[in-house]
Amino acid sequence: MGKVYQFPRRVELEGEIRRRERSIKRAKKILRDGQPPRSDLHAHSIWIASPIMLEIGEEGLAKAQAELAMLDADDTLQYGGKLYRAERPAAGAN
Repeated sequence: MGKVYQFPRRVELEGEIRRRERSIKRAKKILRDGQPPRSDLHAHSIWIASPIMLEIGEEGLAKAQAELAMLDADDTLQYGGKLYRAERPAAGAN
């Protein structure tokens, strides 16, 4: 049987960001279109939930963007003209 490999975290985050952006765009469109007729129960329930979906989508988007930024973060610090790099100690302690 073949091995199953997990996608790199960067690929997962980029996919989540795209999904969140689509969700936010869809929720804004639903809210912009206005209230659907009450006879269409499915569309009406989606319209009612859109503000909550928008809020959740924006929070998730901010978290995913922050995590992606942390993947790109540099572990160096420049102070007094010298460049310091964060490294784990030889003993392995934090």
